[in-house]
Amino acid sequence: MGHEQMMAMHEHMQKMHDMMGKIKAETDPEKRQQLMQEHMRVMQEGMRLMGDGMGMDMNKDESSKMDDMDMIKRMDMMEERMGMMQMMMGQMMDHESESQKTPVHKHKK
Repeated sequence: MGHEQMMAMHEHMQKMHDMMGKIKAETDPEKRQQLMQEHMRVMQEGMRLMGDGMGMDMNKDESSKMDDMDMIKRMDMMEERMGMMQMMMGQMMDHESESQKTPVHKHKK
């Protein structure tokens, strides 16, 4: 994952964090549900970005460049990715918690 990809991922994580703040503050059930759906979409996009940036599509040229990297840089990159994964898991747990608070609207017959 290059510097630009890392910065994009950090921005994406901040966007998800901000959205969760809006979800927690929203009192209108319909607006809250819309925010929850948007948050889910953004989370899924974040998972795709993380997968793309973690070398899941790595070709042989990129793989050999990784072999040439010094160990400290590789460890720093791995630590950064783990931090992002922890943030993403936190967002998923917050999303699940907030979705359970959303009242289910049922129409009376």
